[in-house]
Amino acid sequence: MASAATIADAAVDAGLLAAEAGTRALTALPRRLLLRIGSALGDLLYATWATRRRYVLNNLVLAFGAERPAAELIAIARASYRHFGQGLLEVIASMHTSPACVDRIVRVEHRRHVEAAFARGKGVVVISAHIGNWEICACKHGVFPRVVSALARPPRNARVARFMLRTRRFPDVRVIPTRATFRALREMLLAGEGVIFLLDINAGKQGTFVEFFGRFASTHRGPAALALETGAEIIIATARRCPDSTHVWSYLQPFTLLRTGDRERDLLRNTAAITKIIEQEIRKRPGQYYWFHRRWKQRPEWEMRPSPARTGLGSGPQGP
Repeated sequence: MASAATIADAAVDAGLLAAEAGTRALTALPRRLLLRIGSALGDLLYATWATRRRYVLNNLVLAFGAERPAAELIAIARASYRHFGQGLLEVIASMHTSPACVDRIVRVEHRRHVEAAFARGKGVVVISAHIGNWEICACKHGVFPRVVSALARPPRNARVARFMLRTRRFPDVRVIPTRATFRALREMLLAGEGVIFLLDINAGKQGTFVEFFGRFASTHRGPAALALETGAEIIIATARRCPDSTHVWSYLQPFTLLRTGDRERDLLRNTAAITKIIEQEIRKRPGQYYWFHRRWKQRPEWEMRPSPARTGLGSGPQGP
């Protein structure tokens, strides 16, 4: 009799075979039909994925609640779901399409900024966020002047990990595990290499709290720390979907690091400034942002302290 582990492995293999067949079928679809199906998939997920829908709507209220009416927030949520569905199918279809097909739907804007940064020879920290379809942009050859390293948490199942490694095509990106040490990333930059971070995720207890849409959010300070220690350039880049459903990967002007000699102050202020730029980019196209993750999940300790209103101890300054 087969063991439970053997049965589980067989189930995973069957699932991967089905996924392989599915990706090939999607590749054969006309692009307009693929996007239409992706949009319908987004509508279906919005209607049926109730738990995640609550997260999305709650995030939108936290970000825009005082600025925009409820009907507009719902419209943004629906647009975000449709964008997600389209992007998901685009990335899946790209697994078996030719590089030329990806090149036709992705273009790079202001590449000169990152080329100049690499030319200085001190390494480059590229910072982006879950805006647009950054994964399909990463599938384009030449989106980065050189190969850059990106941190990613590999799937726990080895079979799934091998499948992802074989099918995902990021010609200019070397995926390294999230357990890579700060020292290893530092050495890459000192050697003149590039490292890319998505900075808009909850950093948990290890993060630095900076404002994001007017609310404190735990944010990774590693990118700022690496740049301050190595002299690497920081370049912020974002993706966007155009009205014709092609994509643009756009490099912004180089970010000027604040250096006062006070390390903690510099880490806080630089991380806050970068996060503000990301927020500004999201505000331009909120329907193309990935509102699904719980960006404000981790709360700062000072919010947990009893307030004067609760204790009756009178008023006083609040905060760290």
